[in-house]
Amino acid sequence: MKNPNFVKQIEEASDDLSNYHKLLTNKIDGFLSDQTGTVIDIRKEGLEGKIDIYHIDITSEDIFFMFSRKSVKPDMVGTFNTGLKALKASGRYEEIINKFLK
Repeated sequence: MKNPNFVKQIEEASDDLSNYHKLLTNKIDGFLSDQTGTVIDIRKEGLEGKIDIYHIDITSEDIFFMFSRKSVKPDMVGTFNTGLKALKASGRYEEIINKFLK
């Protein structure tokens, strides 16, 4: 970040839980996070109704699930991909997204 005025407005956090606390104590006005983790964390921490989530599109690129080549064998990746395709084809994937993220 080259603009010193912008840098002054950024505060780093080690994790999203720290950011939730900062939001609730008015130390920050907002932060960027992925929707899935945020929704799950807010529910888990009992913060529903205390923190508002606003969706913004930052990218329209695909998001990928990464596997370690050291610990995950290629056949496991194939099994994962097959299972994900089946979930999407059956409509179950959308049900899960709606249940946990909407």
